Amino acid sequence: MTLNRRTLTVIVIIIAVVGAVYLAAEWQKMRKTRELLVDLAAMDLDDAYDAMLDLRERGSSLTPDLAEILERNAPTERLAHARVAMLLNDLGNKRAVPVLRHSLENKEDAGLRWASCAALASIGAQEAVPDIVALLEDGSEDISVRIVAARSLGVLQAQEAVEPLIEILASRPPIEPEEEPEEAATEEAAAPAPTGEGAKVAAAKMWAALEKALPAPPALPTAKSEQPEEPEAEAEAEPEPPPDTTADLRPWAARALASIHPEAAQAVPALVAAADDENEPVVSVRLAATQALAYYHTAEALDGLEMAMDDPDPSVRCAAAWALGNQQAARADAVRILKAHEDDDHWDTRQAVADSLERLGEKSKRHVKTTKI
Repeated sequence: MTLNRRTLTVIVIIIAVVGAVYLAAEWQKMRKTRELLVDLAAMDLDDAYDAMLDLRERGSSLTPDLAEILERNAPTERLAHARVAMLLNDLGNKRAVPVLRHSLENKEDAGLRWASCAALASIGAQEAVPDIVALLEDGSEDISVRIVAARSLGVLQAQEAVEPLIEILASRPPIEPEEEPEEAATEEAAAPAPTGEGAKVAAAKMWAALEKALPAPPALPTAKSEQPEEPEAEAEAEPEPPPDTTADLRPWAARALASIHPEAAQAVPALVAAADDENEPVVSVRLAATQALAYYHTAEALDGLEMAMDDPDPSVRCAAAWALGNQQAARADAVRILKAHEDDDHWDTRQAVADSLERLGEKSKRHVKTTKI
């Protein structure tokens, strides 16, 4: 059946109207997208956050537009840079990898380096591992960037990062030795105080000794020549201990090594040292190192967990008890260590001991005591 001219005209008009509506909608969408991209650089955090939420809904087709903002690196868009990297993280598009790697070299914007590093790990960009390792090893880098670098290397399970992570874990200042107690008082000093005439003689001797010990009084100025007072000798200041610049970074190095296992088996000695309260003063580092040892099934790791069960901090002991429940390969030794700590004075530790014993197929006392504070 052939269509007459009138019918064809109606069809053409309908198609034109639909096309016009579609183009208008696309134009409006593009216009709105441009406005949202501008809002990424807004000073108002609420406006910027709303823009990020709307742009996230538009999907990975925005990757070229977002990458273009990073490539321009315009000072007026600096506030947008880290937010753009966060969006690229959420979109997870491999096309963003080159521009994100380039952003790691932006020395002016630590926030951009932080967000780009996280995005590369989220995308799974193995080719960026050398760049991220360089951030981790840079001692002058912002500590928050180094932390996210360690975390990212764990997410990427980067075997190339094992040695740098071990070095970070060992980069702690030495613990100052405790001061030795003062010597016991001499017999003469400990003798009972004299009385009567003996007390007078003792007092005279004491005052004579004090006068000798006191500095000579300053000379009085004369009319002819005034003698300036000699400045008092300043007491020598005790040297301050070196600052612990990696205290917040070391726990993330331990967690990254746990993520890379078993390829990071050479990290066990460093983790054991980091779990030892005689070497490591920071509780969060000892806690992370103890948790990491749960994933290594060697005799040295087991010895480290046994040591951690005597840590002065209950959170570390609790982590060690949990980790021992993972040592199925050395079940007998793990049970022996746990049984020795069933009466720990901390409730959570006792509970972790009981849970780990059950995971190892062993019965526990399951008793509860009041936590000592």
